[in-house]
Amino acid sequence: MDGREGLSADKTETTDSATVDPELLFAFLFGSDRFNDYVGRLAAATSALVGDSEMLTAVQLRTLQKRRCTRLAVKLAERLQLWTSGEEEAAKAAWTAEAADLSQASFGSQLVHAIGDVRVKLIFFYIPHILVFMLLFVPP
Repeated sequence: MDGREGLSADKTETTDSATVDPELLFAFLFGSDRFNDYVGRLAAATSALVGDSEMLTAVQLRTLQKRRCTRLAVKLAERLQLWTSGEEEAAKAAWTAEAADLSQASFGSQLVHAIGDVRVKLIFFYIPHILVFMLLFVPP
């Protein structure tokens, strides 16, 4: 059951069924699963998958979130591999091409900018912490 049975034959309306797959809805609204490597399965989609029941405990939800963050961190590390291996121009070209591709999705340009803004804010948040750690704990 993938939720597609919740759509009409021409996929323009929902049927009376209340089982529309949230990932399918996200893909319909935001232009496919192109952003999965950047945002993963959002908590709202996970919640909708299991319903509003108490099927998942708070511990299980935290575990799912931790797995999501780990998968996203691995994907980010893979995208940074070219840059860290010294191929800065190749990395910039690959990132530019990927951003152009993602921008073609519905709301793609806005999502690319939002993801970029969040990452920049996180960098400015974590760099001072990393520098303090290095000053305090890394021998000169």
